[in-house]
Amino acid sequence: MDPVDALRACYAFEGVPDRQLRELAQLSEIRDFATGDTVIEQKEVSSQMYVVLEGEAAMIGTDGEPIVRFKPGTIFGEMALVAGIPRSATIKTTEETRVAQIYAAPVLAMMDNDPRLGYTISSNLARLLCHRLIETNEYIDGISGKPETD
Repeated sequence: MDPVDALRACYAFEGVPDRQLRELAQLSEIRDFATGDTVIEQKEVSSQMYVVLEGEAAMIGTDGEPIVRFKPGTIFGEMALVAGIPRSATIKTTEETRVAQIYAAPVLAMMDNDPRLGYTISSNLARLLCHRLIETNEYIDGISGKPETD
């Protein structure tokens, strides 16, 4: 998948004009990973986010099994853009995978220079993170075995 097409398909960049998607793509570094490679290590501090171009990556649980899968056009590591905190999960590839690696600083600079872009990306990321929180809560409820309360 072409980096601009992947960004266009990515929820975090929904509504971003093509000109700015091309600029974001130019800021990205294309990285290739073999099956089983670690892209993000839990608790490390880093400032990159990733958009899957080809292949698949997955969030890995403490049991070593995939919890969430990331396919072409999806983003992971986006918390690097929101907060400079240690990584919350380990992400590994489940097959040969190509990603666009994007550092937070140039994206934040673009957002500062264009408030409309900043609002669009921030709003999209807020919705994305809310959606992921809901999925996490559902996952926890599913493994806890707790019955629903009235």
